[in-house]
Amino acid sequence: MHKPSLALPLVALALVVSPALAHAAPTVLAVQGRLATVANLPVADGVYGLALALYANANSTEPLYLENFIGVEVKSGIFGLELGVADPSKKLDDSVLMGATSLWIGLKIAADPEMPRTPIRETPFAVQARHATVASTLSCSGCVTGAMLAPAAIQAQHVDFAYAGSSSKGGPATTALAADEATHAAAADLATKATGADEAMHALTADAAKAADTATSADVAKDVQCTGCIGAADVAPGFVADLVSGGQLAAVAKSGGYGDLGDKPDLSVFGLLAKPNTWADAQTFGKDVQFNKHQALLMRLHNADKDPVTCDSTATGLLYYNTVTSSLMVCNGTKFQTFAMAMPIGSKTNPGTSCQHILTATGEQKSGLYWINGASAPPADAFTVYCDQTTDGGGWTKIESAAWGFFFNGGNYTSYNASDPMQSNYSIVGKRDLLVAAQGWYRFRFVTGAQGSWIAGPVAKQTIWEQQHDPFTATSAGNDYKFISGEQSATCGGFNGLHAKYQGYSFTSDPDSGDSSGCWWMQVVPSANYDGKGYLDGYGGSGHYHQWQSLWMR
Repeated sequence: MHKPSLALPLVALALVVSPALAHAAPTVLAVQGRLATVANLPVADGVYGLALALYANANSTEPLYLENFIGVEVKSGIFGLELGVADPSKKLDDSVLMGATSLWIGLKIAADPEMPRTPIRETPFAVQARHATVASTLSCSGCVTGAMLAPAAIQAQHVDFAYAGSSSKGGPATTALAADEATHAAAADLATKATGADEAMHALTADAAKAADTATSADVAKDVQCTGCIGAADVAPGFVADLVSGGQLAAVAKSGGYGDLGDKPDLSVFGLLAKPNTWADAQTFGKDVQFNKHQALLMRLHNADKDPVTCDSTATGLLYYNTVTSSLMVCNGTKFQTFAMAMPIGSKTNPGTSCQHILTATGEQKSGLYWINGASAPPADAFTVYCDQTTDGGGWTKIESAAWGFFFNGGNYTSYNASDPMQSNYSIVGKRDLLVAAQGWYRFRFVTGAQGSWIAGPVAKQTIWEQQHDPFTATSAGNDYKFISGEQSATCGGFNGLHAKYQGYSFTSDPDSGDSSGCWWMQVVPSANYDGKGYLDGYGGSGHYHQWQSLWMR
């Protein structure tokens, strides 16, 4: 899960966008960059947490747009991503870009400070868009419109193409395309009102041409052969009359039921088709209906809030839409499985109850930011968390982290930087009861490191355990503690969970009701500096320290 931290990495960015005319470019912006060490060597291949921000200038304190990316794949130092895609709740549109005369991009890697900003340069696409925008605003001054022309102002001598006139609008000459055709058209027009011998001759020519054209068509038509055609001799006497007089055609038109055709065709195996085709009640077909050559238009699946039938071998392939989980369910012969999500679990519109719920419901093993609202809170109360979906089977929700030198106080230890789970100093301890496991057990994972950070590692120590009492409000003799994996503290008779006792340096620690007041050596949710050397990790007494820590629940 963790990658080595980067020391002052070098970054090269290429971004296709025109900051001056953002509305001419797409609102999904492609970004490509290179991550390198101080020696200008590519960083190790892996997955990194990145944050990209757009600024109006190099010194802006507030970004125009900010987007976090968890799990960006980097190969040979090169990464690529798209702004405006990862988080549907953050819209990258014209309003973000059009107000700025310039744009600068800032990059932040995990918990490291933001790197020097880079200006976004214009591309040919944006330059073209700028010219198009300028052209779209031009107005015509002194232009001549059709309304300003006098009637008959343009005659044949004014144009450079063959012009043909007619005595009436829409006359034959309007279809003449070449000069020769125009001549014939003019002759035909004259022939319609011939008064002299020459003009009469033109009229005879026109009539002859018309007759010849008709004769040619008839000559071609007589040679056309029909294969498989039904002639009059093939139709039984009175067939059409019988259909009409029997009322069968009229009945079909009125009812929409093909069965009104009698035994033409035979629809006995499709009883529903023999009935009117507007079905008010649920129907069952007697045989398979194939759609291999035709579409099933606007087909609506069965909607249900739970499995409508038992999934067994007889129901394999059965589909329905679950209205509770907003998912398409399919029977695999044993049980109904999620086939597709209309609104993915873990999104703002469809939050999960916990990271464990998201992992179980979707099988998504990608660690990152998700939306949850607990088992009992409404969707409107959903909040963002960081889910570790790989360590020890995944399903872990981060509820606290701290980097050496920072200490919580009584006013913020339950909620600190709660809207930004990627922060080094962070707490949603106040929401811990939403994440309590089955049977009321608190399942924790405590992680420490001597260097690096909680997101990049490396991990020095970790312990996974369960306990039944709330470690921030109650204590016990350790009898409700269950060790699961990792390394246990060896101080004060051994680690047996976290307890609300002797909280002088931490809001919860390792001593229980059976330990003495001097028997604490684990600073979880630290509240005060002990001796200036780091947080006490509890794994070896007062002389053992760590520089960062994180607390998780599942």
